[in-house]
Amino acid sequence: MGRFHKSTYRQRANGILTVTAILYVFVFIAQFFYDGESWFQPLYWCVQSALIGSVADWFAVTALFRKPLGITYHTELVPRNKERLIDGVIKLVETKMLTKDRCRILLENVKFVPLIENFMLSAEGQRVVRLVLHQGLHLLWGTRTPAEWSNWGADRIRQFLGKHSLVPALKHVLLDLCEKNKYENMVVQVLEVVQERINHPAMVTWLTAVVAEEVHLKKRRSFLSDLFLSVSEATDVINHRELAQAIISEAYLMIEAWKQPNSPERIAWLSQWVKPVQDLEQNREVCVALDNAWSRWIHEQDWEEVLLNHVCPHIEDLLVAGDERGETPAEIFVNIALELWQVYGTDQDLRNRIEYTLQNISQYLLEQGYDLIENIIRQVLEGLSTEKFIYFIESKVEDDLSWIRINGAIVGATCGLLTWTFLEYVYTPLVVHFF
Repeated sequence: MGRFHKSTYRQRANGILTVTAILYVFVFIAQFFYDGESWFQPLYWCVQSALIGSVADWFAVTALFRKPLGITYHTELVPRNKERLIDGVIKLVETKMLTKDRCRILLENVKFVPLIENFMLSAEGQRVVRLVLHQGLHLLWGTRTPAEWSNWGADRIRQFLGKHSLVPALKHVLLDLCEKNKYENMVVQVLEVVQERINHPAMVTWLTAVVAEEVHLKKRRSFLSDLFLSVSEATDVINHRELAQAIISEAYLMIEAWKQPNSPERIAWLSQWVKPVQDLEQNREVCVALDNAWSRWIHEQDWEEVLLNHVCPHIEDLLVAGDERGETPAEIFVNIALELWQVYGTDQDLRNRIEYTLQNISQYLLEQGYDLIENIIRQVLEGLSTEKFIYFIESKVEDDLSWIRINGAIVGATCGLLTWTFLEYVYTPLVVHFF
């Protein structure tokens, strides 16, 4: 609607110029027929002066931006003085409109928390934040290939895990296990894995070899020991495989008893480890051994392969399709922020601290970035072509410029009538009277 009004004012000014030009042609021809008529002279003066005013103001307005009738002398004032105009705009903004003190006062009067709260609680605000986060995450993910992200993530995992000792965490878990009998499900799962391993045929073979080796060592202690054990083996009193199977069977039954919740056997056995676990950090050799094993484990893991094959595909799917409920990361972040604000947003002390922090940030940005105003304005205006720069200024004052042309025609016509009236009723009678 605004553009229509501007076009209408310019059309009116052009129309008045055209009409006065046509009327002047008619009155110029008509003077040869009606010059003696009393009504003709004021009409002639009015039309002639209106045309002069219209042409003069059209020339003046056009000369601001272009070359009227191809005349180059003192025309195209705006393009010729582009740099000076830009400097003037910058000076006007910095000294009159947006001085640093005024900006500081304006920022002090702004309450950021209510503004952000109203924006985030509105449906449109949440949509905008989700869109920005969604696009930002896509752009961030697109800055690297999945392989590059895997390498980056693997380096960060190794650095993070390498900075933390295993001993404190292990001590905390073991104390909870020994003192409070925690992690019931985990303990049962571990014991079941142990049972599975000791029931493996390879375990019988290995333990048989261990028993045989132990018997062989005992034979070497003395002649009687060698004789006694050899006879026992020959008479099958000592059977290495049966001993191994018996040991495994007893171990299996013991573990089965430990699997029972709060079993006396497990509690009694765990209670014996409380003191050694409490003193774990004082045992330098054990700590060094654990940390070395932890470090070897960290560097032996193929984190790149894990991230590339098991994490990166899920991230790509999550960014596009969302989770099982169709929620994208952007929606999840927004929902988490809203839930946290519902819980903590009513705390006035928290709101005051957030407001204080935002005020400090805004003041810091003002101090550090105020000089950017000049650079921004200069780069924007200097980046405009001559035609766009002309349009930028002309579009802002086109209504007023059109009215200057319209007023020029009206004032010219009025001045013509007043001049004719003065000549007809004042100057001519005086001349006749005295001469």
